[in-house]
Amino acid sequence: MKKIIVFLILVSFLFAPVFVSAQSDPGRNELLIQILNQLIAQMEQEISALSYQYTASASDDTLSSLNVNGSPISNFSANTTSYIYLLPANVAMPIITATPNVVNATVVISQTRKIPGLATITVTSQDRTANQIYTINFNLSR
Repeated sequence: MKKIIVFLILVSFLFAPVFVSAQSDPGRNELLIQILNQLIAQMEQEISALSYQYTASASDDTLSSLNVNGSPISNFSANTTSYIYLLPANVAMPIITATPNVVNATVVISQTRKIPGLATITVTSQDRTANQIYTINFNLSR
């Protein structure tokens, strides 16, 4: 959006003399129309690109990070939805935290209540059209 606003401001300053001279010289009207058509086409492309970026991010239901007890899960990938996590014996219950890839997406974490146990992390996209469920299977290391 900022690009378009800056673009429009620049257009208004750069082409104001063209508008004035076109009013006094009707022969330049055709050139002015060509320039305006090119500007409109470029603006439509910019708006289309911005619209696509918004749509793509609004439906993003992935995580940017997944942590156990404050430490990132090794080999975390937003496209990997199932993990096995080994814990040493006599350890406190793990605490999971997660960050969505898009700020306004929703993350709901169901912590495990026992070891071995399962924790689930549900990510709902910003536009509420998509859900992704990540799981962490906790087991005791041997």
